[in-house]
Amino acid sequence: MSLATSGADGDATAGSGGDDRFRGLAVATAITTFLLILIGIYTASAGFGLTCETRWPLCDGAVFGLFPANWGSFVEWFHRLVAMTAGFMILGLAASAWRGGRPRRVRYATALATLVLPSQIILGALTVTEYELLILAAHFTTALLIFLPLVAVAAWAVDGASDAADRLGWYAGVPPVLLAAAIAVAAWTLPDGSVAERVGLVAGTALPLGVASLASGPAVRALAARSRPSRARTATGGALVLLVAGVALTPGLLAATLSGTIAYYAASLAALAALLAAGLWVADADADGSLRTVRLGAFAAAGLLAVQLVVSRVLFSVDTTTVLAVLNVVVLGVAVAVYRLSARLDGSGASAGRAAGGD
Repeated sequence: MSLATSGADGDATAGSGGDDRFRGLAVATAITTFLLILIGIYTASAGFGLTCETRWPLCDGAVFGLFPANWGSFVEWFHRLVAMTAGFMILGLAASAWRGGRPRRVRYATALATLVLPSQIILGALTVTEYELLILAAHFTTALLIFLPLVAVAAWAVDGASDAADRLGWYAGVPPVLLAAAIAVAAWTLPDGSVAERVGLVAGTALPLGVASLASGPAVRALAARSRPSRARTATGGALVLLVAGVALTPGLLAATLSGTIAYYAASLAALAALLAAGLWVADADADGSLRTVRLGAFAAAGLLAVQLVVSRVLFSVDTTTVLAVLNVVVLGVAVAVYRLSARLDGSGASAGRAAGGD
């Protein structure tokens, strides 16, 4: 069902032009928040969290400390810049949802992300001024509490977007491209290192973002053009691939490298988004309640993965590597079961058709 019509909760929404803009903003905000979390993990894992000293929101470079002085402080400064951009996007999304009369669940999800945002800003400042494990853990947890509602809004907004699928692909791909370009320029101009070192910085930061743009654009475009059951099954199947990569890349299991750690969180966060979206799409397609097990299984897998990600940020050490790997395997097992159960989605066309008129 298009967001342009009245939802199941009786909320009237805006016209088709407003729908397209809202969908684009929802998808772009979710992608930007995903990238922001990865940049934050990169900042902490690379040891750049205090490179702006204990100054916040200022840094250690020119113009009274407003700008960064070197590559390390640039990473921390750039993380703050992207966080500010994402914050304004979240506020804009919430304003669009409430002013545009979007369905109640969309408004409440944007409100949740907006309400958590001030806490995240405060915790971001404390990670610089205090830098304690408990604060870092809370900072990551609140990041997930913002990311998950945004994924839900994007998943709901995709409904009825088959005509706008190409545009949604662009919306999903643009944020990684912009971040990749900015990092590539900074990596070449800021560090006082050799050409090889600068090329290494670009390869280790900008290129992964380019890969993200190449993957996210076609993925969103393909999902938007399908029905809810087909979309849910495809998302679950994609999550399986990402979870297998996550198991293999569990920090410390095979090799404890910075690039491997970032890849692990990238795969795991993408799988988390895919599982949550799949559960929401199954719920919308489940008119007669026959897919309850599939729906609950998808949500359970997403919940377990969210817990596992928090644990990995709080308790990561050589001694906990095995625990993390086991948790990853458990999540993978649940996701495999969901994927097998979701085979019944192929025969739920009639139910999906009846559900297509409701939010």
